[in-house]
Amino acid sequence: MDIRMRRESKSLRRDPQGVIGGVCGGVAAFFGVSPSKLRLAVVILAFLTFFTIVILYIGLWLIIPRAATETELSQIRENREKYK
Repeated sequence: MDIRMRRESKSLRRDPQGVIGGVCGGVAAFFGVSPSKLRLAVVILAFLTFFTIVILYIGLWLIIPRAATETELSQIRENREKYK
């Protein structure tokens, strides 16, 4: 008997209802961390790295696709509710 464990597939997607571009919300859902804390870290890093993180954020905004399917959106919503 072949028993295969089903892994829950996670995908890195932007939150279409995000504050600016949805990058922090999507990355937070992917890694299972608080979106608020991630946004705070990005703001702090923006000042500490002389806005290099802003260029990285814009790059991620262009590279990471928006969440389109209900599964992807529910993953982001669950993480948002978990850290509310």
